[in-house]
Amino acid sequence: MILRFAGKNLLYFDSFDLEFSEGLNVITGETGAGKSILLKGLQALLGKRVELFDNDETWLEALVLIDAVDEELKELGIQRGEHIVSLSAGKRWIYRIDGRMYPQSVVERMFENDVHFHQQNTHVNLLRKRYQLSLLDRFCDNPQLFSDYAEAYGRMIELRKIVEELNVENLDQRIEELNRELALFEKYKPSEDEEKTLKERFERINKAKQIVALVEEILNALDEDLTTRVWRLSFSAEKMASLVPKGLPGLLRDIAEKSDEVRKLVTRFINEMQLEDSREVEARLSVYNELKRRFGPDWEDIKKNWAKLEREKSELLSNKRQLELADRELRSIEKRCWDLAEKLHDNRLKAAGEFEGFVRQHLQELAMSLKFSVKIGRLNQLTPSGISDVEFVVEAGGEEKPLRDVLSGGELSRMVLAVHLSVANQAGNVFIFDEIDSGIGGMTGNVLGEKLKSLSRTSQVIVVTHLPQIARYADTHFVVLKEDRSMRVKSLTPEERRYELLRMIGGEDLWGDVM
Repeated sequence: MILRFAGKNLLYFDSFDLEFSEGLNVITGETGAGKSILLKGLQALLGKRVELFDNDETWLEALVLIDAVDEELKELGIQRGEHIVSLSAGKRWIYRIDGRMYPQSVVERMFENDVHFHQQNTHVNLLRKRYQLSLLDRFCDNPQLFSDYAEAYGRMIELRKIVEELNVENLDQRIEELNRELALFEKYKPSEDEEKTLKERFERINKAKQIVALVEEILNALDEDLTTRVWRLSFSAEKMASLVPKGLPGLLRDIAEKSDEVRKLVTRFINEMQLEDSREVEARLSVYNELKRRFGPDWEDIKKNWAKLEREKSELLSNKRQLELADRELRSIEKRCWDLAEKLHDNRLKAAGEFEGFVRQHLQELAMSLKFSVKIGRLNQLTPSGISDVEFVVEAGGEEKPLRDVLSGGELSRMVLAVHLSVANQAGNVFIFDEIDSGIGGMTGNVLGEKLKSLSRTSQVIVVTHLPQIARYADTHFVVLKEDRSMRVKSLTPEERRYELLRMIGGEDLWGDVM
């Protein structure tokens, strides 16, 4: 609701300050007095782009009461309740809400669902199919069904996003790759201590092999034939002891005995030495070399990459479980959405005929002989509002056409009035009409006044009119007065209202006498 609207330097208005009531607010005045300028200023203040200002010092402000805000506005710090909206206009428009600057789009969003402007040759909500659908839904008056669908649809969108995020391409293939990578760790359970031990064992084995090779070389040199030949030489030397150098036979005997002793010692050493098979150690070390090649180069890198692979596998397995659960819930919630959407569609089909009857009755009383209809088609996919494609049409030239293709500005304003009077639960909306009385008068004007009054019982209505039949129903009445070089707007007392109504009836300017 708009509680107060004030401004300075709005074209011909030096300043003004209007306090609107909850019901029917009427603005009257002579032709050309600038009544519509006030509504254009209000339109601009509430976030609409209009061609209006040529003064860099134009300033507008409104005190508004917001009954509901969406989550996006809440995130921007805008809550339900009273707010002061201001606009400094000129070459650059600067919007503020409660003193804080906001872009024009935020201000427009703040009022787009609750404040409805209806003027000649301007875009209005009623021309939007989405808005037409919302009106039919209000007429259906089944808030629980709509709430259930909205909740289910929201959950479906949330689950689709979860599934999309979790459904990594080739998820199972990646898990298999990780299993193969981790199989080395799980099979051999490598450790830094074991690698150190294996290297020490491998070094010992190599040294032992070197020793054995040396000993075997000695053994080969001291083979049995050599020892036998030395013994034979010693025996021969003893037989010819008188002919050979003194001591030679004994020396040869000592050599034979020592060679035999060395040979026996080396043979016993080889037999007693148990050489460890190096193949097992080499195979185990090759595992470590492979780990270093793939996950190294050093042991710290191996441990980090090992842990990283395990984390990735754990995350992917968790994601897979979540994906399976989310996918299962998604299939279930999609079915629920379709079931609820079908019910919504059936409700709309059933309500459309009755809604058409109400609108046609109001149009007839407003002297508009139009055949109004609601066309409902069925979509093949779910939308935030279900599966219904709703459009308001009127018959023209023997065929049904959308409202935008048939109605003039004044007719469209009366269509807006007829539609909203037909819809239940309209409390909280604000309707602003300019030239709704275009082309009508007499009894039809009186009917129009009665219907505006009826609408104002559940919604705030602000209307610019030249008809006394409408002005007489005002809860709050403003008049725009021409002065020498400017205009001003005045809130009327009951006595002043009488003078203004007389002026409107008789067409005479009685304000000179009143003032």
